[in-house]
Amino acid sequence: RVASDEVALTSLFVRIAAPYKVQRGSTTVSVVPWFGTNRLTFTDREQGDEQSFSRPFYPGGVRGEVLRDYGWGHLRGGLELSSGYLDQTVIDTDDDMEIGGNNTLSWTDVAVWGETRWKIDGDRFALKPAVRSEAYGLTGERVVDPRLNIHQQLSETLTRRQSIGRYHQPPIPGDLDPTDGNPRLLSQVTDQLSLGVDTKLPEEILASVTGF
Repeated sequence: RVASDEVALTSLFVRIAAPYKVQRGSTTVSVVPWFGTNRLTFTDREQGDEQSFSRPFYPGGVRGEVLRDYGWGHLRGGLELSSGYLDQTVIDTDDDMEIGGNNTLSWTDVAVWGETRWKIDGDRFALKPAVRSEAYGLTGERVVDPRLNIHQQLSETLTRRQSIGRYHQPPIPGDLDPTDGNPRLLSQVTDQLSLGVDTKLPEEILASVTGF
């Protein structure tokens, strides 16, 4: 919450999840259903009158994952299903009068992903190629994001990490509101490259530096 004598901005964020995991030999299956709510409220106090503006958002979904370990590394894949409902804007005044907006939004996004990790020379060198494909319900887009991580243990105390990949981020629901936003917005995309170094110091201290 951020507030002054005239205005206040309050943010509420709640998530509830119920993880389930089962392991059979070298195969692990996990499922995590979740649900939550977001609420951002703006309160304006001017000349003794008070008005508040809020718009509740209710997201939920389920994530499933399968991991299979091998002597050379692992295979991992999963499915994510997420939905949401953006309620009308509510304007509350000092006169106990509530005025609702005209628009609501609901959507469902689907994502599938997979990765393979190869270990070379024990675990001194490892490659992890991955790919993620998503379908965004609000924008109607279908995107594919390839990624690659490389792990190199240079010595007993020094490890180098490198990664490159593409990442998509859909617009937030409020930005696509037909009245207050732009329903023609599409997702943002970035191609990201990173290089990092981890080192073990005396007294069991681990130091890490990463550049993007």
